Amino acid sequence: YDRMFQGCTGLTALPNLPATIMAEGCYCSMFDGCTGLTTVPTLPTTTLAKECYWGMFQDCTELTTAPELPVTVLADGCYGRMFRGCTKLTDAPELPATTLARECYRDMFENCTGLTTAPELPVTTLAMGCYAGMFAGCTRLTTAPELPAMNLAVYCYSRIFAGCTGLTAAPKLPATQMAVHCYDNMFQGCTNLTTAPALPAMNLDEGCYCGMFNGCTALETPPTLPATTLADWCYEAMFFGSGLKTAPVLPATTMKISCYYMMFRGCTELTTAPELPATTLAETCYKEMFYGCSKLNYIKVNFTAWNRFVNEWDETLDSTEEWVNGVAATGTFVCPASLDTITRSTSRIPEGWTINQTPVSNIDYLC
Repeated sequence: YDRMFQGCTGLTALPNLPATIMAEGCYCSMFDGCTGLTTVPTLPTTTLAKECYWGMFQDCTELTTAPELPVTVLADGCYGRMFRGCTKLTDAPELPATTLARECYRDMFENCTGLTTAPELPVTTLAMGCYAGMFAGCTRLTTAPELPAMNLAVYCYSRIFAGCTGLTAAPKLPATQMAVHCYDNMFQGCTNLTTAPALPAMNLDEGCYCGMFNGCTALETPPTLPATTLADWCYEAMFFGSGLKTAPVLPATTMKISCYYMMFRGCTELTTAPELPATTLAETCYKEMFYGCSKLNYIKVNFTAWNRFVNEWDETLDSTEEWVNGVAATGTFVCPASLDTITRSTSRIPEGWTINQTPVSNIDYLC
């Protein structure tokens, strides 16, 4: 029945759907864009299949209620985009599943702008992309469900609350072992979020916090970031465009590829950078880190040489490429005495800033 009634805007009465065993994609986008529908059929199935309900009621803008979804074992993409764009849906069905599957709830309620209550999500072992974009764009959602999972998966919470402008507080995130891009853009555009959750993880993974608080303009205080061992891209754009007035302590001394790339880009209220204790840089580790931080006037570093690399397009770039583009016109740059301070640019030391070189050892001091 894939796309069987897609775009039938005059359809108001629904057929019975008595099947109890699904096949792959069987109801995919079946009523997508049926803007005249106000109710849904009963879905008595006990066994799901890959993408069986994917986009089934997508953009049914007059739909006010959802069917019961009692199945406890899910299949890949089974509920993906099922109610996406159902702007009059106010209550979500209960989701009793105890075993998740890849992208099982992906974008399920995305842009359901009338949704005020989220279902409970008690599962503690997640699957790849299982909650990705689940409530993205649900602007009337004011309370997030609890997220007790300790076993995360690739992209599991990616964009789950992106654009939820009604959220003021984030749920607890107790996991201590990260997964690849697990919190990717999790709260992107949550412009009223004032409180960040604690982030206790010491074991990071590639891109785990990428864009997590991107555009959270009301967030002034960051969470503590205790990890001392980083991963490639782990903090990429984490606070991009947020309202931070203070930066978190960054204790790690060994850099990874693009680990802090764009981390504070566009944080226009930030005046002091966190101390950067690393003595050796990695490829693009600080690239665009403070780009557009127009009030930033103090940076202290501990590296002793500017690192350069050649990318796949044969461009030669600094590890600090454009990292101080758009910072305050005057400020103080504190660095070891052995660091080359001759070059002034947006990729090294800002024009107009005072340089304060400090000895890094007793030998330097005596020299």
